[in-house]
Amino acid sequence: MSQVLMFFFTLCVMSSCEGEKDLIVSDFKSPIHTKELYLVGDAVPTGWSFEDPTPMQCSETDPYIFVYKGQLHEGEFKVSLAPTSSLDVDFIRPIYYGQEIGKEPLEAVKFQMHADNPDEKWLVVANGTYELTFNLRDWTLSTEYLGEFVQPEVAPIETETLYIVGSATSIGWNVGNALETAKKSKYIFEYECWLNEGELRATTKRAWGYHIRPVTDHVKIGKDGIENENFMYVWDPDINWLVTDPGNYHLTFDLENWTLKTEFLGGENPDRPSDKDPIETSTLFMVGDATVNGWNGDAMTALTRDASDSHVFTYEGNLYAGEFKVYPKSGDEYPSWDAIRPLGGNRPITKTDITEEEFDYSLNPDYKWVVKDAGKYRLTLNLSKWTMSCSYLGTLEDIEIPVNPIETEEFFILGDAAPSGWDIYNPTPVTRVSKYIFVYDGHLNAGRMRATPVKDWGIHVRPKSDNSPIGINGVASSGFIYTANPDYNWNVEKAGNYKLTFDLEHWTIKAEYKD
Repeated sequence: MSQVLMFFFTLCVMSSCEGEKDLIVSDFKSPIHTKELYLVGDAVPTGWSFEDPTPMQCSETDPYIFVYKGQLHEGEFKVSLAPTSSLDVDFIRPIYYGQEIGKEPLEAVKFQMHADNPDEKWLVVANGTYELTFNLRDWTLSTEYLGEFVQPEVAPIETETLYIVGSATSIGWNVGNALETAKKSKYIFEYECWLNEGELRATTKRAWGYHIRPVTDHVKIGKDGIENENFMYVWDPDINWLVTDPGNYHLTFDLENWTLKTEFLGGENPDRPSDKDPIETSTLFMVGDATVNGWNGDAMTALTRDASDSHVFTYEGNLYAGEFKVYPKSGDEYPSWDAIRPLGGNRPITKTDITEEEFDYSLNPDYKWVVKDAGKYRLTLNLSKWTMSCSYLGTLEDIEIPVNPIETEEFFILGDAAPSGWDIYNPTPVTRVSKYIFVYDGHLNAGRMRATPVKDWGIHVRPKSDNSPIGINGVASSGFIYTANPDYNWNVEKAGNYKLTFDLEHWTIKAEYKD
């Protein structure tokens, strides 16, 4: 076969993509020609930033060898040939979804490259420093675990900009609007502002990735200064300074010597609200992915009005890892309404009690309470004092959801197991065979999946327990739930052809493995 015929044979095989991509690992593959190679995913320093991915280094002696030497933490990644704003491009991927990268080395394991789905990614299972070697001539990956995180050597940080971000700042964790400091000299940046009680870090650009952090987690900043002036410029570990005394501060960052000096100036918070009239309402609702029904405005979680004080509302129940805010009424139009929200930035909800902390009632900025420790909580909002109290009551409780027929004209599956992956705007359709019966008859990959009647995130059809298996013996449990939380999924144990039958009237699923 001539080289021309072989080239067109390769193109035809790689582009025959009606349905699942064929795996190509034959000796007929030509080397991948590129001058750049990047990692993208939550396991790498720049996260899922496709336009600003984590670069690899090309070997000086072999243009087909690319090496990444640096930090990885538990999570997923794939490889792009260039920064991109489109996801409809070819990515370098493992042969199967979830191929593990950890302390045990991989030696010249084959990879594949294609666009679209299935969206295979590598899975990093151990935090640490790694050396990854991609051979674009042989289409292979080798890995070596170099050890745990090592504090980097101090070297001047060259930048024109420096920002601060965190729950202690007025913008919370909104890194896209991080507060810009003033450049005083080549390496000295200063900022004077009000800081709330909460966490703080600095960054050279308004993006996630390498940030300026303390040398240990929660180095305290307060009235008496800073506990330890030294800082690191790292992506991981994900640690922050902790402001313990709210007040006006003067911050001085030295990017040459990697130090932060702080001066407590005292004074009043310019954003602190003046005395306000009580918020008058007979109802109060929570909405957010920390609640059972997520961001569904028509299914907000109601708080209970106190019988002895009409301005006091309480909630006692599960809160999941995520965000929430509070509204006097429910409905899908809630993004255009004033909300009850924390004052001065996003506010973590943890096992530590919050006692009568002031809140705000406004449309913007869009601050939210952020649940860090999932569990059962008691929340108390006093609409007369404009305060919120919170107590952790214990671990998450099982919840009973009433079974009512799910009314829908269409139904979909999505997830790693589904042919369309996690693309919520183009999920894999399921055929309607009667008013409440929907059947999917086709291929499933190994991996997690759920179902949904709408092309949107929020309330989905899920198993009653996480990772409930689907395999050659069918489904482990026939019952399902219809909720945003807990974020449970089925786990397809073996790739193959399946017949899935969803009964939306009785909330059951049947699974038949065909081959």
